[in-house]
Order: sequence, then structure tokens, then C-alpha cells
Amino acid sequence: MPHAVHIHDSPPPQGVEPLVLRRVSSAFPTGVTIVSILTPDGEPCGLTVNSFTSVSLDPPLVSWSLKKTSPSLEHFDRATAGIISILSQEQAELALRFASPLPDKFAGVAHSPCPRGAPIIDGSLAHLECSPWSRVEAGDHVLYIWRVEHARLNTLTAPLTFHAGGFRQLSA
Repeated sequence: MPHAVHIHDSPPPQGVEPLVLRRVSSAFPTGVTIVSILTPDGEPCGLTVNSFTSVSLDPPLVSWSLKKTSPSLEHFDRATAGIISILSQEQAELALRFASPLPDKFAGVAHSPCPRGAPIIDGSLAHLECSPWSRVEAGDHVLYIWRVEHARLNTLTAPLTFHAGGFRQLSA
């Protein structure tokens, strides 16, 4: 039995306008993370990601995606280790900072290195230390699947969530 079925080989009966798909997708609330690595030059590189999801428990795999036109794509393609910092609801400003085109997003941001050097965002709800597992081109994005080498829950505060184009807080 095949491991993957490629349904994109045959055209859909009708297309969906990108704006419609974006609006419908925004109805699904997501968590917010910062994915970070060290570049080959030893500089921290990171960006805000809300496409993070768990893929498998055995082996422990997670995924996230990045637009093919991202200036950081080459760095993430060459990464040997990475961190996924799951943001707390108090970290919306960090999410905005890492979603911006700032040249040094880590300037003034409290972070500490994992054993393999990739930066962990201090104060994050949790973080996952990962190594690359697979890379899949998917439309205008690249889907990264990373193997989780270590996971840590840092605090029991509420997560930062994104829904309908803005940050939201969970209610009790």
C-alpha cells in the first residue's frame, strides 16, 4: 500500500479564489509560534509561524510551513537544528516583531541557546528542540517536518492564539 496519495495531479472540478480560501482559513483559530535557527554564520534567525502542528508521536514529528518567497527560506533549508517556541498570550508584541521584515529580529529580545545553539525565546509557554526530518514543496509554500529531540513546558499561562486576522485570548 502506498505511503502517500498525491491528489494534486488531477485538477479540481472548480478552483477556489485565494482571498476566499484565506478568509475561510482565518475562521480556524491557531496557536502562534516563533521558529528559530542559527544561520551558517552563527547568527540567530527566526520568524512567526501559525502553521505549526503535531504530525506523529512515534517518531515524534511536527510540521510548519514557510512561503517560498520568504527571505529566510535559504537559511531554514540549510538548518541542522531548530527551535519552535510556543508563545504565551503576553507575547503578542514578539509575534508582531518576528512577522516583520526587521533585519535583526533578535535585537533586544531575551533568548537563550539550546544545546545545539538555536535560540529559545525566553518566557515562551513551551519549546521544542528539533532536527530536520523532511521538506516538501507544497504550492507556494515549503512544508517542513521536523523531528522533536526535546520538549519542555515552561509555564502554565495561556497560549497566544490567532483568529480572524488578529490575536485572541482564550476565556475560561
